[in-house]
Amino acid sequence: MNEKMYLHTINNMYSDYYIAKRQKEILEQILKSGAILSRRLQGYTGNLTNFSGLDYISFADYEKRYVSNKEESHYNSYYSYVKSGLSLCFPHDSLEVIEPTIIGVCSKNRRGYELMRELGMCEDERFTDLPDEVQVKDKVSLDKMNGILFPVDNFLVSKAFTRREKMIQNMRQELEAIKNMLDKYGYPVGIYDSSTLVELNDEGINKLVLK
Repeated sequence: MNEKMYLHTINNMYSDYYIAKRQKEILEQILKSGAILSRRLQGYTGNLTNFSGLDYISFADYEKRYVSNKEESHYNSYYSYVKSGLSLCFPHDSLEVIEPTIIGVCSKNRRGYELMRELGMCEDERFTDLPDEVQVKDKVSLDKMNGILFPVDNFLVSKAFTRREKMIQNMRQELEAIKNMLDKYGYPVGIYDSSTLVELNDEGINKLVLK
């Protein structure tokens, strides 16, 4: 898997049964529609506390995953979202992205969240406090999607499992469910570990989990 890719992450931590179930539901909605849509195109017009607002879609640049906001170590999209969620992958050359202006960390207090909402609604300039974030306006077709990232590390440390064997069995079931969903909607792409980019086939699972 090439590191030159943009990732759109489903923002629910993949740590227990109910949250994992919700992530798969959102993934299926995206696969069924054949595109990632802005919130406005999804029919959502309420107030939002994020930098993408109603008309833009956030992506993480995987190549910049070790770049942090200078105000706070490990503060970026990769550590905040990618390491704990399912991510849809797109090669760099498949998307025309906007690189937002990087500002100081906002998510610390009420005023910061208000500023985030205000800046998210700007049209003439885009902003973010996540240095690896890029944005795309309105819609991204899945035609160029080349993989799914799965957060193996986050899954392995989940407190939802008391026995390692049960955890491994459950992870295999999750991966099989995602693979079947991709095949169902005509997207037979590989599933890879978010941290190492190892493909999560039998050999890859043995390498990462059974070591």
